Amino acid sequence: MTDRAPQPTDPLDGRDALAIAGLAFIILFIYAGSFDVPFHYDDEVVILDPRLQDPTDIATVSAFNRFRTIANLSLALQWRFAGTLTWPYHLVNLLLHLGAASLVFLLGRELLRTPFALRHPARGTLRWMPVLGAFLFAAHPLQTQAVTYIVQGRYVPSATICYLGGLLLYLRWRATGSRLAFAGTSAALVLGLGCKEIIVSLPAALLLVELLFVGGRSGWRRAALPAAIFAPFLLAGIAVRYIRSDGVGATMSAVLAPPALPFDGLDYLRTSPGVLLDYLGMLLLPRGQSLIHDVPVRRAVDAGVVLSTAGVVAVLLVAALLLVLSRRWSHRPEPEDATPASSPPSEPPSVLAIPITPLGDRPLIARLVSFGIFWFFLTIALESSFIPLLDPMVEHRVYLPSVGFFIAFVATIAALERLAEAIAGRLGGRRVSPLLGPVALAILIALHAALAVRRNEVWGSWRTLWLESVRAGPRLAKPLHNLGTGYEREGQLEAAMACYDRALAIHPRYGSAWANRSWLQTRLARRARRHGHEARARALLGRAVREARRALAIEDAATTWNFLGLALLDLGETAAATEAFRQAATESPGWDLPAIHLAMAATRAGDPAAALARLDPILAATPNHPYALLQQARALRALGRTDEANAALAEAIDRRPDFAEARADLAAALGAGVRGSERGEGLEPLRAAAARFPGSPELTLALARALADSGRGDEARATLEAARTRLPLEPGILHALAGLAPPDASLVLLERAAVLDRLRARRPDERDADILHDLAAARRRAGDRPGALEADRAFVEAAPDADPRRPAAAARLDPRGVGDPGGDPPDRSP
Repeated sequence: MTDRAPQPTDPLDGRDALAIAGLAFIILFIYAGSFDVPFHYDDEVVILDPRLQDPTDIATVSAFNRFRTIANLSLALQWRFAGTLTWPYHLVNLLLHLGAASLVFLLGRELLRTPFALRHPARGTLRWMPVLGAFLFAAHPLQTQAVTYIVQGRYVPSATICYLGGLLLYLRWRATGSRLAFAGTSAALVLGLGCKEIIVSLPAALLLVELLFVGGRSGWRRAALPAAIFAPFLLAGIAVRYIRSDGVGATMSAVLAPPALPFDGLDYLRTSPGVLLDYLGMLLLPRGQSLIHDVPVRRAVDAGVVLSTAGVVAVLLVAALLLVLSRRWSHRPEPEDATPASSPPSEPPSVLAIPITPLGDRPLIARLVSFGIFWFFLTIALESSFIPLLDPMVEHRVYLPSVGFFIAFVATIAALERLAEAIAGRLGGRRVSPLLGPVALAILIALHAALAVRRNEVWGSWRTLWLESVRAGPRLAKPLHNLGTGYEREGQLEAAMACYDRALAIHPRYGSAWANRSWLQTRLARRARRHGHEARARALLGRAVREARRALAIEDAATTWNFLGLALLDLGETAAATEAFRQAATESPGWDLPAIHLAMAATRAGDPAAALARLDPILAATPNHPYALLQQARALRALGRTDEANAALAEAIDRRPDFAEARADLAAALGAGVRGSERGEGLEPLRAAAARFPGSPELTLALARALADSGRGDEARATLEAARTRLPLEPGILHALAGLAPPDASLVLLERAAVLDRLRARRPDERDADILHDLAAARRRAGDRPGALEADRAFVEAAPDADPRRPAAAARLDPRGVGDPGGDPPDRSP
């Protein structure tokens, strides 16, 4: 064979632009429903981390994850402009997916313009391969996790763009000798190092393309070129980022046997062949998708390991055999209608204009299939080989490897089409339509697009996502644990506890589940304390301390130390809580939450100046940290600096409008200011805060109460009516409005407030005792004795033992009692 460089890449013509426009259309069709998909799983861990919310602080962003600095900077930049709005993140991910799919199309086009492809006259029959391969890549439902999952949709497609872009620029450099193209390949490596670790196999991919399509007989010599030029550069970058101060040996030990994982590299290596076959099966037949897959780690060689390894070896042998056959076929005489290799056409003729010669392009097809198989295993080797990762099987890892799969798949369809044509010619001379393969692939693309649309619906809420994972992996504790965290975030604490219990029944030594149970007990204790049930609160806190220590016996984690400190702090054991927070800070030096909790402990211990000193460096690094601002406000208030404290709370609410704790603190502070002033001079700051944060029921109720206390009942009623429109699901607004309404209207409002209160509550003692007390009194006045007794019963269940109204309500429930049939008049103030 002669050695000839790739043909120079032509500019995009109208057909290429039309293909990319088609890719944009199908991607928008599939993912249009994903713009309102909320943050899931690691999205909250990464995007909501204050360290990734300042794009100008590159050092902090880089320290968060040294191999994903570029991608994390893009997330930080979006946070600066979008905050918690999810659609801008999804829009950027869709554009990245479109960019990756377009590069897949361009890669297929360039592979058909390499020297090896130009030797084969029937190359034109593969002209549809690049565009249909790119459409398969764009539409396959297995890609949804790498697009709709916001964080991975930023990491994986951006790294894929760097990978494919570097490869295309390398081909450009080999074709033209352009120094700019060479510099572009180097830049792609650098940018890829800041997106995801998968970029490390790019030099090997350049070698693969050089060997199979560019170098000819001298390919073995030329193939060493990309490895010699780019691999040392890449290894130096990895060394700078990852080699630890205690040497290469210690680094390799930490990589191959991470102390945080219960298995090592050898166990992971035994598991990987089965995972690779599962990936290939899901690419062929997209079914059984899940965010977390039930893949047990194999700790010994068994029949499953042998069979899966044999399957992987068989696939690789097929790739090697096709490569050998492609070399043998390429030495055979070319057909008479072949275009001489010395004068390759500048533009391949149309597929409809080429006289078809049976299997005349089999060397090219065989090499494309071989290339696709080798590409798949090469690009997935980092994540499915001997370097152990927490989850052996994750769908977004197939995003880049699937490029090779789709190239091999489309080339195989072309081979089957040519085989069918040859068989038909021998049997009866009938000609098979050259559109058979493209039409079959177009139908498959449409089916994949429909499945991808349905798959995106699962991502619509955390509940559907984790319930699907629970169904897909009934033996897994992790999906149940994550379903429990979803319930916990929504305030469904009992449902969350049930999920943690089920997870622990599967995996009794699941440290995170024990830690989360501890935090759940603390939250339940705080809720019980808010409702006046002090004995129950202390019992729950004692249980929280025991479960946190049990989790620490399994895994010495910073999160668990933090949870232990919170439980101890609520028990009043400030010294022990401070020590737990210090331990959490030691376990995770870059985590700011333990330092904030140390400040909170200092304030409770009566040293607010020390609290401010602890908060200063955090707020200097992240000035708008909501939780740090809350603790700063509490320390400032303890020092008597009320105006500064209120300003800090307002800033925290500006940063996070849903921060109920900060809203309640500000409402209490401003309400106290009104009560402590003469003739209501403190009313204006409260009025201004309620106008600034119209979505805060706490501030609205504080304002209405202050207006009513100052004799402005009409203005208080108007304020509550306006809030009722904005916040129709807040029972407290209706209850306050009932206190200012005539008796008939008051009963209607209290009935609605009680319904909303019941819908929001998960236990009897979670319900608002004041609403139930006033509802019972209103029903008695209206002559509804059974309804009044029902409300009294609910009130007795919800009211704390110390509530002075409780004995009278309990007496009315006693058939032998002589409770006041008229009942108490309702409280007429908000």
